[in-house]
Amino acid sequence: MGGQVITEIGMEFQDNTTDKRALTFVDYLKTKNLFNEKYFFIGEKLSYAVGINLCTKMLSLDKLPTAILCANDTMATAVISQLSNNGYKIPKDISVVGFNNISNAKYLTPPLTTVKIPLIAIAQTCLDLLQSHKDQEIFYPRLTYIPTSMKIRESVRDLRKEKN
Repeated sequence: MGGQVITEIGMEFQDNTTDKRALTFVDYLKTKNLFNEKYFFIGEKLSYAVGINLCTKMLSLDKLPTAILCANDTMATAVISQLSNNGYKIPKDISVVGFNNISNAKYLTPPLTTVKIPLIAIAQTCLDLLQSHKDQEIFYPRLTYIPTSMKIRESVRDLRKEKN
């Protein structure tokens, strides 16, 4: 993996705040001097149609990114489709990463590299929190971190191998 210009395709929430994942991603890119606002695309929702629209906007740039991180796998599917329809080869021309590891991600062409979210662990954590607070009149928020993992598939070009 590895890229020179990285794009994020995501969404803005109804209260005009941006997805915390996107903000964290931007902060990380800034620490590496890789952030450029013109490569940051935000839509009104996480859908296939919005992914197509945002990818179309991205395609109007003078210089395209080498890697795209999408806010979910549905948007990544749209981005891969739109790029392919415009003659781009994934991952040869542009790497694409999704988020959620939906069940059909491994069957896309090429199979989608994605962030796997442990939904069972999230559900169990929610149930545990509800159970622990069922007799309390006041609920105190708790910040809980649940680790994710990358499912490396064929939609990402490994530039490190090409340098060797």
